[in-house]
Amino acid sequence: MSAPIDSSSTQAGPADWRQARLKVPVHALQDKVAAFARRLEPKRVIGFDKIRLGRDFDGGYVLLDDFSDVEMALSLGIADDASWDLAIAQRGIPVHQFDPTIDRSPIDHPLMTFHKQGIAASDVPGAVSLDTLASELLSGCQKALLKIDVEGHEWPLFAAASPATLSKFAQITCEFHGFNRLADAAWYDSASVAIAKMKSIFDVVHVHGNNAMPFANVANVILPILLEITFANRNHYQMAETNEIFPTALDQPNLPQIPDMYLGCFKF
Repeated sequence: MSAPIDSSSTQAGPADWRQARLKVPVHALQDKVAAFARRLEPKRVIGFDKIRLGRDFDGGYVLLDDFSDVEMALSLGIADDASWDLAIAQRGIPVHQFDPTIDRSPIDHPLMTFHKQGIAASDVPGAVSLDTLASELLSGCQKALLKIDVEGHEWPLFAAASPATLSKFAQITCEFHGFNRLADAAWYDSASVAIAKMKSIFDVVHVHGNNAMPFANVANVILPILLEITFANRNHYQMAETNEIFPTALDQPNLPQIPDMYLGCFKF
């Protein structure tokens, strides 16, 4: 999970809803933002508890406590923290790490393989798509894990990925950036494509706000700017409604000197 993102991406600018309402009636904008948020409302997985993997505070993610038959994990975005990757490898699961900004993984483990390579919506010099990764590493794999922290590039990555690739993953945990931009119509449309594709296969089973950035107020809908989301594949798990309160006892604030972000039931 990331350090604070560049301030230029969090300033109000043209995406500020107070300016956007000049073009879109504010009630209509609120309806759009709330509709987007409703697609992220968590569900409960029947028969499975959850567990937090990775180092204390920033670096850990919550997953379902189910690693049976998991054949491989992909970790996109490492920087100086491979604690999640190590926790997975210690369960006997091979982990392929990808990050073009560093020369090697900060942790060595025989089941961890580092690639100095970026991930993008399509294959370009220095980066490959999630579909290409799946064809190269997950051929024949029925159950994999995916962790992503790529500073905002997650939206086009998911939007471009094929359903066949996404279906390879039993669980995906990702830090999503930029919810303060929901008033920007182009950003909203692009992000909606990504979430719609995810929701066709997965349900959200955990949410956690990264308190390294504040809440965003978009048309009086309050969302974290940085939101960690865990998805579970409906082909592997049965879902039910939940009134779980977030943060849970498993969660930890990314900045321990200030309180964690209270999300309640995260229902809209």
